[in-house]
Amino acid sequence: MVTLHAPEPLHAPDQPVSSESADGLALSVTTVPWLYDSVQSPPQEIPAGLDVTSPVPVPCKLLDRHRARVGLS
Repeated sequence: MVTLHAPEPLHAPDQPVSSESADGLALSVTTVPWLYDSVQSPPQEIPAGLDVTSPVPVPCKLLDRHRARVGLS
């Protein structure tokens, strides 16, 4: 009996051994401004009495009704 072995297939090189790194330090800093800076102050830049919607919107009269039929066997 004769036994033949195929050549070993090509593989990627061995990876370096993993190691534990030294302990690290995490730091998070959040700053909060003391003053509120608003682009639009006071509440609205529209003079009183001029903040109207034109044209006046029409109420929607379309209704959506669904009826389900259940069949009993």
